[in-house]
Amino acid sequence: MSAYEWFRIRRTMLAYDYWLDVEGVTGRARKDLRAELVGNLTDATAAVGYPAARRSLGSVRTLATAAAPDRDSRPRWVVGSYAAIVVFAIGAFAALGLITAWADGVMAAGGGQGLWIGHPFFLPWVEITVRQGETLQILATFNPWSVVVPPLVAFLIGSRIWRLATRQSSPTPAAQVR
Repeated sequence: MSAYEWFRIRRTMLAYDYWLDVEGVTGRARKDLRAELVGNLTDATAAVGYPAARRSLGSVRTLATAAAPDRDSRPRWVVGSYAAIVVFAIGAFAALGLITAWADGVMAAGGGQGLWIGHPFFLPWVEITVRQGETLQILATFNPWSVVVPPLVAFLIGSRIWRLATRQSSPTPAAQVR
C-alpha cells in the first residue's frame, strides 16, 4: 500500500469519525468502529485498490448513522459548538469587511482631515468612527448582544437542546431490578 492510499484511508476514517461524533457515538464504541473501518478498508484496498474499495463502502455519513444506536434521544453538543463557531466566524469576517468598506467610503468621499461617526445601514448595531489626519484611525464599537446572541442561537439550534426536555428516561435493565 502506498503512502497516498494510507493517507486516503486515514482521511476517510477522519470523516467517519466526524459523523460518528455528530451522531452521538462516544468512547470505546467509536474507537472500535474506527478501527473496524480502517481494517476493512485496508484489506479491500490491498485486494481491489482504494477507489473501488471506497466506492463499495458508500457514504460514511450513512455508515455512521447506521452505527448510532439511540441517536435521536440526546442533544448533539459538538454540532452545536461547530455551528456557533461558524456563525461567529462568518459574522466577524462580514463585520470586518463591511466596516472597512464603510471607512473606505468615507475616505473616498474626499472629506480630507476630520472625524466621522456613523451607524451604517447594513450594521445598525455598530458605531463606526473614522478619524483622518496624519494617520487613519478606524474604531468600531459593537453592541455586545450582537456578538453573543447569533452564536448562542446557532448553538441551541445545532445542539438541539430541546431534546433534554423531551428525552424519556431509559428503561431500567432487568438485571438491576430487585
